[in-house]
Amino acid sequence: MGKALFAFTIGPVKSFVENGRKMNDLYAGSRLLSKLTKCAVEFLEEKSENKNIEVIFPLPSKEFDSLPNRLLANIENYCEEQHKKLAEDLSCHVKKNFEEIYKKEFTKFKNFNISESDLKKAENQLKNFLEFYWLFQPYNCDEEYNEAYQDIFHNLHSVKSIRQFKQLNEPWGRKCSLHPEYNAIFVKKNEKCNYPHNTNPNEIIDISNVESLNYKVKQNEALSAVAMLKRLYGDNEVRSIREIVLKKTLDFNNNLLGAKWYKENITCEVRNIQTQLVNAIYDVYNKLPKNNDEYSLEIFEIAEKLVENLKNKSFKLQQYYALLKFDGDYMGTKYLELKSKSEHKKLSKKICNFAICAEEMIKKVGGICIYAGGEDILAILPLEELWETLQELHFKFGEMLKMPCVEPFTFSSGIVIAHLMQPLKDVMYQANKAEKLAKEANNKNSFSVSLMKRGSEIRHITYSFEAEYEKLESLKCLINLFKEDTNSKTFIYDISQTLNKLSFDIEEEIATTLIEQSLQSKGICKSDEVLKHLNVLYENKNHENFLNMLNIVGFLSKEVMQN
Repeated sequence: MGKALFAFTIGPVKSFVENGRKMNDLYAGSRLLSKLTKCAVEFLEEKSENKNIEVIFPLPSKEFDSLPNRLLANIENYCEEQHKKLAEDLSCHVKKNFEEIYKKEFTKFKNFNISESDLKKAENQLKNFLEFYWLFQPYNCDEEYNEAYQDIFHNLHSVKSIRQFKQLNEPWGRKCSLHPEYNAIFVKKNEKCNYPHNTNPNEIIDISNVESLNYKVKQNEALSAVAMLKRLYGDNEVRSIREIVLKKTLDFNNNLLGAKWYKENITCEVRNIQTQLVNAIYDVYNKLPKNNDEYSLEIFEIAEKLVENLKNKSFKLQQYYALLKFDGDYMGTKYLELKSKSEHKKLSKKICNFAICAEEMIKKVGGICIYAGGEDILAILPLEELWETLQELHFKFGEMLKMPCVEPFTFSSGIVIAHLMQPLKDVMYQANKAEKLAKEANNKNSFSVSLMKRGSEIRHITYSFEAEYEKLESLKCLINLFKEDTNSKTFIYDISQTLNKLSFDIEEEIATTLIEQSLQSKGICKSDEVLKHLNVLYENKNHENFLNMLNIVGFLSKEVMQN
């Protein structure tokens, strides 16, 4: 009997969290996995006898429920057989908790004459859904701890490369809209009272008349048990991306849609009324057909009157939002620079405290933190809050994780500016791509922005955060400078056309001269200040990044930031 490090992970993560049509699909998937991780940590803490088991990462607080899907613990005085039994007991405990969660959620269907045998079909998809990977790395003394730490994650990666697979043997039928590896079980009829195409009528549960799912599942939507669990879980926390985007614009807390307005206009008692109202306002404003899956007729009629009043005031509704994703740089290396278990626990605590702080910051500006696994964050933000929040998060990350004798902590971020009508799955794909571009930059510590304009090519830019945030500050300043300048659009077009015609090997001095001449010829206000920021953002031999930056800045200043 000696010492050993114990690594344990719960999956699948990427497909479970990121496969979704609604923001709540992402949010619920993340929170559910976090709950299971917390349950695993609590199991180890309760199991510990005479401090034989010590959790190193994560170290969650009681009030915080967003955690990564992995844990690391130190185990002492356990033999090899006890190691195996501990891992199997932990897996069974997490699986049992997961079973309790989905059975509790699915009991809601019993009020709608859905039989036990039908619900068994759903449970069969879920009972083998979770994946567990674990590994013990023995070591003899404290001097060998660091070497064991290095080995365990390398070896765990090898273990995870052996993929778990269990044949489902499901009958023919339509596949799930969110998780196509599973058959659809929960199905809603369309307006003509027909099931979705290719549905096997003998293998489905018809939820068309389940009133509580009116605004959770759309007509003609077909969901597996995995997808339905996400729609049901976190029922009281449902929010929409539209609500996040429009909350500040519509001013729910004060005059426009404040308490007085609600008292005078809303007579019905509807659950999630704010979310319904936002969806109705958006559809009316954009002349989209009424959507019975998102709001009631009364809410729609109220939205019609409100939008008519807003348009008389030349009001412009926001159409874009920001999805922010980031991950800490060189975190594995940082942990290796710390040689002891106590230092690792100290850093783990700092990471969990930062996650709490990050979630509070995002919530404060009207956004929502989908997950905050410490150095790994995914959030949706109102566009007008993006730049300040990004800078503050990056600064706090470095400050709160500061450790003696360790290089400063930084993160690399992928940001997508997307239209509300674009599929969320496509936006998530671009966010992952943008984060990868930022990670591939020299020394990382960068942010990559992708602009997804409707009906247009996607434009990408990548810049370093740098010590004084010079490039990020110049981006913010240019947006504000171009915001009020009617000539900025022609300047951007003119300089883009000029630089596009030139060789990519053009000298930086020549490019700067051309930019300055174009500014003067177009009569740009505060041209000296504009030129200063353009010079900061111009990188020699990287015309594409610079031209994309101009297009993104021009778009944000004219099309998005008006309200």
